[in-house]
Amino acid sequence: MTKYCQECGSELTEITVPSYSWVKCYGCIPDCGNNYVQAIDIKNSYLLSKTFPNIPKLLNESPKEKVEAAVKLINKINYKTVSIVEFEHALLNTNKGADPKQ
Repeated sequence: MTKYCQECGSELTEITVPSYSWVKCYGCIPDCGNNYVQAIDIKNSYLLSKTFPNIPKLLNESPKEKVEAAVKLINKINYKTVSIVEFEHALLNTNKGADPKQ
């Protein structure tokens, strides 16, 4: 299914991240540069959420244990509510001192 940028309407490109991260990442690469994550699990695919630009990079460069710890926060509230904010926070904390806007 094709996904589109929520700001400029351009078609999003999937950014490859490890499958154990339980998210798919998409980028509005040539146009506005926004990045989005979509949490996925066995039963559901959740809505796209705009994310910090460096989240896909952190997913690819962080140790698997750090990514898995962040993933545990996705379904923390309950199985129907996805907490992308806590997931992002955990990933950003794996790389302390990183500017979230990069």
